[in-house]
Amino acid sequence: MYITKTSTARIFQQTLQTSRQKADAAVVEVNDSENEASNDFGMPYKQVYGLDIKLKSSQRYLKSTQKDLESMKQQDHEMSLYGPVLDETKALRTKREDVLTKQVDTYTKDIKDTEDSLRTAVKNIDAGAAAEISELADKDVARMFGEKVVDDGVTIDAIIAKYYKKHQAGQNAMLSLLPSTATAHDSGRGGSSVPHNVDCTV
Repeated sequence: MYITKTSTARIFQQTLQTSRQKADAAVVEVNDSENEASNDFGMPYKQVYGLDIKLKSSQRYLKSTQKDLESMKQQDHEMSLYGPVLDETKALRTKREDVLTKQVDTYTKDIKDTEDSLRTAVKNIDAGAAAEISELADKDVARMFGEKVVDDGVTIDAIIAKYYKKHQAGQNAMLSLLPSTATAHDSGRGGSSVPHNVDCTV
């Protein structure tokens, strides 16, 4: 069998391609592992963000509902000054006030429950992140209610990435303080790592 330059080049190219595929697969595997670790790290942060959004939204709904209820009561008072109110009108307004009162009770309970959950959830994230997430939630809820908010580019994913990087740096710093394998192996022998000179002369 004759091996030509062409066949040699082809074999080399196939080997190189296989090596590249293995390298790419290894990179993908590392990236997938890194993404999974990042996602796991970010879950508590997203939970805090979600609770913050729910809390701030409920607070706004409560304030709006309370305002509507107070307005209706004020109208009832003003209407009574002009004489008797029709039973049908009174019944409709009473029904509406009952609905608003129940909504106030519901929002009040939701707020208390969410505050309790939030106090527990923030214990699972970096202390500095809680304030940043709260500020982000304020802006996002304001947008939800149609308010104009300047977009500073901050997102929950950006906050998670920031604190994940900080977490990794802390982990690496801790690992750097651990003794190396070689040092641990030498110290485990129970003797000196300095080589001994043995006299073998007769």
